[in-house]
Amino acid sequence: MADVKRSYVLRDWLEGRINGIQASMLLGVSYRHALRLRRKFEREGLKGILRRKRGRKTVSEEIKREILIENGLHEVRKKKRKFRKRRQRMPKRGMLGEMILLSMSG
Repeated sequence: MADVKRSYVLRDWLEGRINGIQASMLLGVSYRHALRLRRKFEREGLKGILRRKRGRKTVSEEIKREILIENGLHEVRKKKRKFRKRRQRMPKRGMLGEMILLSMSG
């Protein structure tokens, strides 16, 4: 449907019903890209402005990875756990702040 809309807008531009800026706004592209589309439309017609991936199904990266793993062509990397040493809790609330103040003063 989007390709049909493109062809109508470009045809209107070629016939002088709208200008390039209006065409680029209607197409949702920059003015320079609209010029590229116009030149392709003039040279090749509708075939020139059809989107190349039209009708093709996309395969997600996750599906590709799963297929490679099943066939033994990809090794699964385990995530490294970040080691973080946690400080020992203070016995009473607010003692950490006091310790910081004491270390700064002396």
